[in-house]
Amino acid sequence: MPAVPDQPRILAICTANISRSPAVERLLRAGLDESVQIGSGGVSALLGEAIDPPVARFLRANDADVTGFAARQVTEPMVRETELVLTLTRAHRAQVLEWVPSAVRRSYTLLEFARVLESLDLTELPSGLTAGARLRAILPMATAGRSLAPRPVAGGDIDDAFARAAAFSTRGRVIAQEFLRGPEISVEGFCIGSEFHQVAITDKVTTGPPHFVEMGHSQPTAHGAEVQASITSVVRHAVGALGLTDCAVHAELLVTETGPRVVEIGARLGGDFITSHLVPGSTGVDMVGGLIRLACGGRPDLMPTRVQGSAVRFLVDAVAPPSSELLERLLSMDGVVRIRTATTRPAPLVNSSADRVGEVIATAWTAHEARELCDEVISLLLPETGMRPSPPWRRC
Repeated sequence: MPAVPDQPRILAICTANISRSPAVERLLRAGLDESVQIGSGGVSALLGEAIDPPVARFLRANDADVTGFAARQVTEPMVRETELVLTLTRAHRAQVLEWVPSAVRRSYTLLEFARVLESLDLTELPSGLTAGARLRAILPMATAGRSLAPRPVAGGDIDDAFARAAAFSTRGRVIAQEFLRGPEISVEGFCIGSEFHQVAITDKVTTGPPHFVEMGHSQPTAHGAEVQASITSVVRHAVGALGLTDCAVHAELLVTETGPRVVEIGARLGGDFITSHLVPGSTGVDMVGGLIRLACGGRPDLMPTRVQGSAVRFLVDAVAPPSSELLERLLSMDGVVRIRTATTRPAPLVNSSADRVGEVIATAWTAHEARELCDEVISLLLPETGMRPSPPWRRC
C-alpha cells in the first residue's frame, strides 16, 4: 500500500516476518480503513519470502488478503517514521529500542497495547472518525494510561510457535498441525473385525488454548442428528483408512464450521471415567467387559439397556479436604455416583490434567441435568475446600 502524506503508520515486528507480524499486518488491514498505513518487518527477516502457508490459510479464512507480500528487514528509518510500533515479544521491542531509543514511548508489545486499550475510556471520542484520526486521538491517551494498565499474569509475549514447541522436544523436532476451532467431542466404540460400531459421543469442556486441559465430559451429546451422523461418518472413514481391526476405538474431534475434524484416534478405551462410568451410566453398555470378550475371541454386547445422561466434572485447587459429614450428605443425593478430592497448593494456571485434584460424577435423565448436578455438588464443596470453579459447560 503506497504511503499517503500525513497518514499515521503502524509497524508490526517479529523475527523472520513470515508468520506473526504479517498476520498482525494483514488482519489490521482487513479491519481498518485506508486512512492508516500498516506494514510489518522482521529483526532477522527471511528477505522476499511469502507468508508461511499455515498462516496464509488462517488469514484467508478470516477474510484477510495475503497477496503481494514479501518479507522485509526492519530498518531504523522505518521505525522513526512510524507512530505506533507493535512488537510480538519484549525481546523484539528491546531490539527496536536499541536501534531507535526515541521510539520508547510509541513502541509496545502487541499484548501490552491491547491491555492499554482495554483500560482506556474511549467513549468520549467523536463518532465518525476515520481509523487514522481515531488512532491519532488514542495514542496520547495510551501513553498517559500505560502505567495504569493491568499487568499480565504470565509473560506478555506472543512466542514463535515452532520455537516454543521445540523447547519441549527432546529431539528439537516439531510437528505442525492446523489450528482448529469448535466444540471438542470424543467418540467411543469398537472395531469388530474391520467394521466400526459406535457406542457413544461425548461432549467435552476444556480450558481452551494454549493447553486445552479437559475439565468435564457428558453423554449423550447435545449435537443434533445431522452433526452426529457426520461425526460417525468421519470416524468410520478414519478407522477404515487406518486399517484398525478387533479393537476399542477412542476418537477425539473438533466440530468446526466446516464439519467434524479428527484430532486423534487411538485403538483404546477412553479415559477420564468416560469408559468406566459415563458410557455405562448413559447407555448401560459395559465397554471394559466388551473389550475383554473381544480380546478373548468373543463378541462384545453393545446393545444399550438405558438412555439417560451422565457427566463428570474435574476439580482444581482444593486447599482443604471436605468434612466426612459433607461428603456423606453429597453422596446421598440422587444421581451422585462419585466424589473425590485431594488437597493441593493453589496453581495460577491449569497447565495439564495433573493439576486436577478430583472429580464429581453424576447421572440423571438427561446430560444437561447430569451436568447441573455436578455443578451443584461442586458449589456445595466450594466453601469447605476453597477450590476454584471450573470453566462453564460449552453449548453445542
